[in-house]
Amino acid sequence: MESMTKVWGEVDNQPVYLYTLRSGSLTAVISNFGATVVTLNVPDQTGKVVDVVLGYDTLKQYEQNNRAYFGGTIGRCANRISNSQFTLDGSVYHLTANEWPNSLHSGLSGFHMRVWETVSFTNENELTLRLESPAMDQGFPGNLEITASFKVTDNGLTITYSGTSDATTIFNPTNHSYFNLNGHKAGSVVEHLLRLQANYYTPVENARSLTTGEICNVLYTPMDFTRPKTIGSEMTPSFRQLLYTDGYDHNFCITKYNGDVMEAAQLTGDQTGIRLTLKTNEPGLHLYTGNYLTDDIGKGGAHYYKYAGVSLQPQFYPDAINHPNYISPILHKGETKAFETQYLFDCVS
Repeated sequence: MESMTKVWGEVDNQPVYLYTLRSGSLTAVISNFGATVVTLNVPDQTGKVVDVVLGYDTLKQYEQNNRAYFGGTIGRCANRISNSQFTLDGSVYHLTANEWPNSLHSGLSGFHMRVWETVSFTNENELTLRLESPAMDQGFPGNLEITASFKVTDNGLTITYSGTSDATTIFNPTNHSYFNLNGHKAGSVVEHLLRLQANYYTPVENARSLTTGEICNVLYTPMDFTRPKTIGSEMTPSFRQLLYTDGYDHNFCITKYNGDVMEAAQLTGDQTGIRLTLKTNEPGLHLYTGNYLTDDIGKGGAHYYKYAGVSLQPQFYPDAINHPNYISPILHKGETKAFETQYLFDCVS
């Protein structure tokens, strides 16, 4: 039988592994480097197995091309924090600026670039990784312990992030997989069918993609995915929000969010019929259409150009710590919070 654990290399004298999780016809390959989803194989409508996530073949590629965030765990705080600073309990904290004056995905040394400790790998379909982030790591207060648990079932992959801190801090992790349900090397996803359970979104102020702090209705705009439509059907630069970002790079507010796991999105591949249903207990879903991919060389020599994959990232709203009208991403001292995302697959004819 094929080994379910493979040594992939070494980073900072720490071993890096690939773990193969399998249940039925669904297989996921996860690395403890960045708690990264490297491969996700699902059957299409003909029974052919298709790898539906973008990624790289080698560990070195993940180390050198960290700005794409392919499949990685983002933390401590996903998305952008304005001017790379925030105030918490009366103290001002300064982060590393890595996108103009702002901090994107917690700066230059995100959790997607760390070697995580393997806690357990059981039943060939469950993996738990752990990372300890010391106080002032990336500029955030509190010693944070985070676990990332991956579980494969016959119809999907569930990722659960759990965190606790000895001081009040921000805890807003997400997974940054890019999906192409026609296959990772199939080209553009603009003909994928997308539906979002979101009546509102948070607009950006300019090309830097920082939120204005508003919450706006999607009605009568290209941001309306409340009924299924292809991703590219209204991706027009005549709509200023899409002109700023050359595609979708926006947070959507999940309708009827109450902290329970609920459906947030459905995505369907136009060639394979593979349908992804995403469920989460986080309040927002960031839709990013790979606008800034520029001929990244991926798995098997695939060329990943603009719109080669779509990232659906459950998280708190961007820059929420600096906007009191947004749901708070604060993790209080001694508190434990867990965020779950289910990626469920079936096929439509």
